[in-house]
Amino acid sequence: MKYNIGSKIKNIRIKKNLQQGQFAAMLNLSQSAYSKLENNHSYFTFEQIIHLAYITEAALYEFFPDDLAELQQINFRMQMQDYYNEIQSLKKEVSYQKDLNVELMERNKTLAKLLIEKTVFTPPPQSLSRI
Repeated sequence: MKYNIGSKIKNIRIKKNLQQGQFAAMLNLSQSAYSKLENNHSYFTFEQIIHLAYITEAALYEFFPDDLAELQQINFRMQMQDYYNEIQSLKKEVSYQKDLNVELMERNKTLAKLLIEKTVFTPPPQSLSRI
């Protein structure tokens, strides 16, 4: 049987007589983000599970299955989500760096043109050119 942490969280929320939006606010999430977690369309991070245990006063182990294979699968999905988030962050950083590089190259071209226009190029003295 597939372990469903979302249904566990939903049962806790219902026992506490809280709406999704209220429970989401306790987790610092939007209602739609929380709904995805509760319906297993997204996965909880370990930090979120620790926070859930704290705010619901539940033992941390209650959020995990007894079956080791299922626990490993959950761990794998959580790691994959973390990797995905890191990749998205790195993509944004690479894009920013590319844009910055293009901007700096344009500035260099402009400065080179200004330098050529404003100065007269004279070759170095013969004695310096041999150094």
